[in-house]
Amino acid sequence: MQEIQQIEDMEQILHLIDLRYPLPRLGGWAASADFIKILYQEILALLKRKEAPVIVETGSGVSTILIAYLLKKYAPKALFISLDHDIEYMRKSRHALELHGLKSGVHLLYAPLQKYLLGEEVWLWYKTAQLFELLQQKRIDMLSIDGPPMDTQALARYPVLPIVREKLANDWVLVLDDAARTQEQAIIQRWKKEFRPLREEFVQTQKGTAIIRPMRWSYSPKISICIPTYNRKEYVSQALQSALDQKYENLEIVVVDDGSSDGTQELVRGFEDLRIRYFRNEVNRGRPYTRNRCIDEARGEFLLWLDDDDVLQENIVEEYVGLLQEYPDVQILYGALKRFQSDAMMVDPQDFYQNNKTLLNILLTGGCPLPNPGTMVKKELYEKFGKYDEEFLRAQDYEFWSRVVLKASIKKYNGVSCHYRVHENNISAGSVVDVDTSYESKIVRKSLQKDILLEVFDYVPSLEYAFVEIAEYLKNLQDYCNALYYYDLAKRDKSKALFIALLADKSEYAKKLVQEVDKKRETFAKLIQTYDSLRKKCVTLIEKKRVERLKQFIEPIEALLPNSWLYHIVMAHVSGDEKMAKKHARSSFICNPLSLESAQLMQALGFMESEVEKIAQRLTEPLNPYERDKSRFWESLQ
Repeated sequence: MQEIQQIEDMEQILHLIDLRYPLPRLGGWAASADFIKILYQEILALLKRKEAPVIVETGSGVSTILIAYLLKKYAPKALFISLDHDIEYMRKSRHALELHGLKSGVHLLYAPLQKYLLGEEVWLWYKTAQLFELLQQKRIDMLSIDGPPMDTQALARYPVLPIVREKLANDWVLVLDDAARTQEQAIIQRWKKEFRPLREEFVQTQKGTAIIRPMRWSYSPKISICIPTYNRKEYVSQALQSALDQKYENLEIVVVDDGSSDGTQELVRGFEDLRIRYFRNEVNRGRPYTRNRCIDEARGEFLLWLDDDDVLQENIVEEYVGLLQEYPDVQILYGALKRFQSDAMMVDPQDFYQNNKTLLNILLTGGCPLPNPGTMVKKELYEKFGKYDEEFLRAQDYEFWSRVVLKASIKKYNGVSCHYRVHENNISAGSVVDVDTSYESKIVRKSLQKDILLEVFDYVPSLEYAFVEIAEYLKNLQDYCNALYYYDLAKRDKSKALFIALLADKSEYAKKLVQEVDKKRETFAKLIQTYDSLRKKCVTLIEKKRVERLKQFIEPIEALLPNSWLYHIVMAHVSGDEKMAKKHARSSFICNPLSLESAQLMQALGFMESEVEKIAQRLTEPLNPYERDKSRFWESLQ
């Protein structure tokens, strides 16, 4: 595939020029065709603005020949300068230019590497005397950087910007070859830190290509970095510092403390930075209330969310504002999340720009792909569509996205926006057992209005197929009873529904479905029989409090029906850890909110009766027009 792409790019290059002599081989140490194509694109775009641009190249070779061909045809008045530190290689390039009849179009300079003191570091880079003499008062419009070689020294190509930046035009562009290498990536990050604000675009070529430009801001909105916090003194200082380290000037930092008792207030006030605005709830009100107070207190046009245990990418505010110059319609900006102090990526969603239907489809059938930390939201969206629903003690961002994604303009930043800290107290971390997935179930089901379904599932012949996709996601959330309901609406895949019925401890309903399956009826009948036998034995042992004997059934249950009601009810009884026992008891109730046994077990383990009732309500209440008759179906499950 790579070879075909190189051939296609070379065909486009040759179509633009009048080749007079065979070219040296491209690729390997020489520039590849895909890199040359990008150079051509940038030069031709430059020629729309300037008749006689100044182009400087480091490292001569086949790129020199091809740039010279393009300029000879389209910009004969351009000034093209190529630097080479290797006298023998430069002579080969000069000879090739003579063969192609291009010698007069290029100032090919021998520029041996010499030492420069930049700050407190000594660097080797091309001798600039002849370059600056040729430039005189002219400014460089474009830099093509393919030298010095990496073995010259670490970060060998870094010096180009500090050495020539005073000679750059206002709207310069730098094209860097070999940008996929670790050293080149480090160089780019150093440039962005020292010569901000810069905008980087990475293009996936044979060796990786980076296009660097200065940011020109015609629009500088006020940004509110919002940090809701509660008893995270050990982490919040790092979150705050990452916000203070942003170089974008038009920002504030809104900290809303949800009644912390661990000294958070003293820590935040100790920063003594006028950009920080600190507010405190007198009593603990919960995360959604605290987020909503952040919205109320924020003065910015955009709100950038930062959890109190996470850390913003160093330059993310500038990167986001830079994107707003190119996409002024955008109201939500997000990036990838990287695991804190690690190279591991936590979340790297796709770009949903002008593809909102796909995003909502994923929200309804696969979970929430948009991160909350590091995401920036235009405040007017909260004013227009409402703030976070305070019922949702978790997944409140998921619920908000489900309301706005079809109506908002969304864009991804192609990079890391935030570093995500993983620990046992993460409110959103963990497996399906660790969290109350009844919230996700409610989010999905309340979104299923007919007009939305017809728009988002326009690729299926009928809504029956959509109901199957929704049922499968509800199954993944362990909301087996609602999954059964949507399979019943779909009138399809009876064998899958039968399996889910056993996961939900609905053996009698599974027996009815056996008569409707097309194949393997005997196999399914034996499965039901095996389940009934296991269930009877486990319930007897639970009643007799024979915990050690009960443990013997964990493995066979896991093999037969992992994450089933029976599995969780057994795990809740055998677990020696109270916290884990409560999680499994709650999961068993989500699997089957009709189970009196699960409800009683939750209360015995310390759950408030109101909490049990709220979970049941989220799962059982009709939430959309398709659930008007759901109560009848659920009665059939009893």
